[in-house]
Amino acid sequence: MAPPLLPRPRIDFFARSKELRCLRDLHAEVVGESGRGRAALVTGPAGVGKSQLLAELKRKLREAGHPVIEGRCRAADHRPHGTLVDLLGAIATLLSDLGRPSPYTQRALTLISGLEQPTEARDGSMAALELFETARHSLLEAGRGQA
Repeated sequence: MAPPLLPRPRIDFFARSKELRCLRDLHAEVVGESGRGRAALVTGPAGVGKSQLLAELKRKLREAGHPVIEGRCRAADHRPHGTLVDLLGAIATLLSDLGRPSPYTQRALTLISGLEQPTEARDGSMAALELFETARHSLLEAGRGQA
């Protein structure tokens, strides 16, 4: 008989305060006066604390009342634009929970699912442009959707 599994203890966050400060400063720029979007790439060998760093950042942002929307790239995900679908779904859920309208998010989900065609008959590149422009507006809806 196998011994009972014990609950996994919470590991305190340590040794990444410089990286956490850098990510929080980046976030402050986005919500500050510049209002410009930013991206950060967190990379490194397995086991160096990337997941722990991001978990701590998300925890601190949520504690401060900022929405956190996640998407993941998975090698086994063969859906076209799978990560974008996940992000749009998370935005739709966030805005619904806040009781906020989300016309761009709903439109982007409709376009990406193929349930509806672009506004006008367009070639593939113009249809893709409409999808991505609508998704961009969806991200802006999420940014304005803070409580």
